Amino acid sequence: PQGSFDMLNGEFLDIMDQFSDVIINTFAGHAHTAFFNVHYDLKTKTKPVYTQLVPGSGTPDGYLNPTFRVYKYNTTTYELLDYTQYYLNLTQANQNFTKGEPIIWSSDAPATDIFGISDLSAKSFD
Repeated sequence: PQGSFDMLNGEFLDIMDQFSDVIINTFAGHAHTAFFNVHYDLKTKTKPVYTQLVPGSGTPDGYLNPTFRVYKYNTTTYELLDYTQYYLNLTQANQNFTKGEPIIWSSDAPATDIFGISDLSAKSFD
């Protein structure tokens, strides 16, 4: 229904704010572009409470190559420590396929190196 996104998004943000001591990250997909958002508390809008991490798509879109991420996390606290994003250069992959050569996935540097942060917490991204 008209306006339902705003209502549902508001409810989602309320839940995320209320349980920010438990929920520290959200993951989304199907954006075809990699990005992140830092979300702040609803009361003061100054305290970073969680991040939204969105990898690129597993399927190509226009000029964008397919990607996937491998996350590293603390197995005791489940806090996210880092990720590495992998991508497939489609131009090179098609050339390799035509020549009977293997298709090679490449990786970016770890996220903590790219962003100059110590971990993937909202506080670090802030």
